Amino acid sequence: MFKIENREIKYVLIILLYVAWKGLTIALIPMGVGLSKLGGFESESVLTKFMFYIGPAAFFTIATVALLIFALFYFKDDEEIINGVYILNPRKSIFPHFLTHPLNLFFIPLIFFSFLGVLTSLTGQQSFIGTEIPITIEQQFTPTADIFFAVYPASPAEQSGLEFLITLLMVMFGIAFKKFKLPKDSYILYTAVGILIIILASIVYGVVNHQLRYGFDERSVTSVILFWGYDGGLMALTGSFIPGQVTHDVNNFYEKIGDKFSDDTIRAISILTFILIIIIYVILMYVMRNSLFKLKVKEVFENVSNNG
Repeated sequence: MFKIENREIKYVLIILLYVAWKGLTIALIPMGVGLSKLGGFESESVLTKFMFYIGPAAFFTIATVALLIFALFYFKDDEEIINGVYILNPRKSIFPHFLTHPLNLFFIPLIFFSFLGVLTSLTGQQSFIGTEIPITIEQQFTPTADIFFAVYPASPAEQSGLEFLITLLMVMFGIAFKKFKLPKDSYILYTAVGILIIILASIVYGVVNHQLRYGFDERSVTSVILFWGYDGGLMALTGSFIPGQVTHDVNNFYEKIGDKFSDDTIRAISILTFILIIIIYVILMYVMRNSLFKLKVKEVFENVSNNG
């Protein structure tokens, strides 16, 4: 299987994918949906609402990329565990290697939280994590566009701030770790403290972000703390931003369909969505494994031919 051995090239490609993903989910795709017939609202209002998300998200994305580039050059190859890079860094994961593949990092949380969404719809609850998405600007959304808008750009835009905060704190932590020349045996301590820092930082960011954007009463504070703590914890434990983003997307999706449809419709959407995700994942895994199998068979035949 093709692998990129050069660390600099690998991280540059990951950073480019990160920027492309943010650009698509925060600006290009939502703008296309919002300005199309599917959106059902006026362009001026859409642009005003989009700028509410696009401005801060663009700043945080650029700032995160700048920190990642700094970390790439400041830390050496054998210091990857302390370099603060959490876009996609399997070495920071505490889980088996199988779970560090990007496909699994995306689909396993997606399947798990979609299953929770199904359970939530069957029990009549509004949201399986409990965060709410209040309407801050009255808009004549179509139901489809309103659901889409709650996921993109809202979810990746809010995640951008958290990703920047995590990267900043962990890069600073790594610099301190390196400056004081702590022994490599202390990496386990770094990992434990790093996980704690990320979870606490995520909770603080979530509470402040929710207060500034929506405001909340005392009853909602617990839900916000649980959601953002869980979000940050997933990123810390997997060494990747992907699971946290998936969690946020799925939560916003189920929260919004709970506002828009009847209980029976919500149950049908939840079950069909869950089944569709499973089917897509199985197909992708089948294609990947077959491609890998064929590649390995080809390599065996080539080796036999060369030795012969």
